[in-house]
Amino acid sequence: MLSRILEKYRENGIQGIVLALISRFPGVRAVCVYYVYRLPFDKLVRKQLSVGNLKVVQVKSDSMGDLIRVQDKPDIFGERFQMGHYGFVAYVNNDPVAYLWGQEGPVHVERRFGFEVPIKDNQVFYYDSYTIPEWRKSGVGRALIQESIDFFKNGLGKSELIAIIETGNLVSQKTYERMGFVREAMHIHLDIIGKKINKQLARMVTQ
Repeated sequence: MLSRILEKYRENGIQGIVLALISRFPGVRAVCVYYVYRLPFDKLVRKQLSVGNLKVVQVKSDSMGDLIRVQDKPDIFGERFQMGHYGFVAYVNNDPVAYLWGQEGPVHVERRFGFEVPIKDNQVFYYDSYTIPEWRKSGVGRALIQESIDFFKNGLGKSELIAIIETGNLVSQKTYERMGFVREAMHIHLDIIGKKINKQLARMVTQ
């Protein structure tokens, strides 16, 4: 038992331990431990990017083809447009290489586990982004966030981004924190024989 817990910790950190312990209980179908991150727009650490001929464009449903060229998920993208979510595409030399999605409140329903994330009036929830492999670690993802923030601030009057990251995803946590995101809270989501339970385990910041 101890060796399994240590193995899960090495694989997924805190979430790994929780998974190893809770999943032993009968009826537990899903477990997710995640952090809520928040980025006030005035705390964004902007970076001058060196990617040549890069532009970021907000896309609408009638230009969904460029999203599909990045990742072939037309049904999911169409559903997001119907719900009024905002999609952005990054182009390098006029070729689409990455996308980002955000939405206004009052809540975001997490697709994989089904729990709700509340979104305040001044916030946009940033919930999905993807960069094609050859353009990862190039600064394209940061450009998407910087440009989308300008739209959310000037076009929608918002002042913060929020996002969630599973506790085992250390790479994404470090990336977000370098941009100025602050870790606000830790939550756990359980599905016990179809009953969904979501609880805050800890709060990191209060401002």
